[in-house]
Amino acid sequence: MISKENFICLAEDWGAHPTSTQHLLKQFMDKNAVLWVNSISMRSPALQTGDLKRLLRKLQSFCSQPQDQFQPNLKVISPLALPFYQVPAVRRMNRIFLRKQLKSRKPEKPILWVSLPTAVDLVGEMDEKLSVYYCGDEFSEMPGVDPVMIRKMEAELLRKADLVLCSSESLVSSKRRMNSETYLIPHGVDFSHFQPESGGGINHELRSIKTPIVGFFGHIAPWVDVELIAFLAQNRPQYSFVLIGQVFTDTAVLHGLSNVFMLGQKPYAALPEYVTAFDAAMIPFRVNELTRNVNPLKLLEYFAAGKPVVSTPTDEVERFAGLLRISRDRDDFLRQLDDIIGFYPKEMVAAARRRSKSESWEQRAEQISCILEKKLKDKIK
Repeated sequence: MISKENFICLAEDWGAHPTSTQHLLKQFMDKNAVLWVNSISMRSPALQTGDLKRLLRKLQSFCSQPQDQFQPNLKVISPLALPFYQVPAVRRMNRIFLRKQLKSRKPEKPILWVSLPTAVDLVGEMDEKLSVYYCGDEFSEMPGVDPVMIRKMEAELLRKADLVLCSSESLVSSKRRMNSETYLIPHGVDFSHFQPESGGGINHELRSIKTPIVGFFGHIAPWVDVELIAFLAQNRPQYSFVLIGQVFTDTAVLHGLSNVFMLGQKPYAALPEYVTAFDAAMIPFRVNELTRNVNPLKLLEYFAAGKPVVSTPTDEVERFAGLLRISRDRDDFLRQLDDIIGFYPKEMVAAARRRSKSESWEQRAEQISCILEKKLKDKIK
């Protein structure tokens, strides 16, 4: 594993439900120092409650500077930046402002890790020895962003970055056209975290819910097909559908369905107490350009927990064909659910658990470490 390096990571806010970037950087923290720079937003705020609350949190976090020490080898800061990237003058001002905020905190000759296209203007400004773009989504397809602006910023980032790491084959295929140093790093999993013994049994919120339970955890966002979930719930009133996660989309179609339970966001540490109660897990994603490129983190987590899975078809899910059920339409989704609930597929679940155990975050970080070390040696030459 790479060691004695300093990382600056420009990504989402630390401490939220852990993303792949957080899982990966944690693997480096034993032997390297990480300065985590909380999210430089990808979209301009609207006068909505959620956006206003986030702006307030940003201001509170900024006022708590200097940097917070969260754990050994990790420091987190929350800089201020104006999220109006369409205006060239604002981008220039942000670059100067952010550089000044980071100047006294940045380590000497860091490895710069960028997980958001909107951080492109800091590449080359940190006196970094190496710049890495970690691409975990097709960001221009994310809800609420300006797709033209994000594509333009990402294209610039792809030209600037020394290395590009992508979480799916589809992303590798599209990004490699602009940067030949593009590598596939699929998501990993914290296998031990999702073992039944790692939790405290079934969470009390689920004990009164009728079984069988079909479960989902993750953001309930526009890419989640809530109409599909409503269809499933209406046609299988004997099943309970449990949704765990923060809501970012209209879920009115689910309201009034007595067998749908929306339990809200739960801490990552508590997820094993919920997933252990699932009789089946589901990935009911819409099929579009965003989900075509996504590698769903929850899939390996469901596998690690020993749960049979039904998913809509996406490119990365298809990579695991034979380890889960993949539906072709909503009626097929219903049939697949009936099948795995009625006849628990022991062999399929066992094989999926073995597969997830072989795809740990530690192994992914080792892959990245080899790529980083080789590139650093090449740059010295």
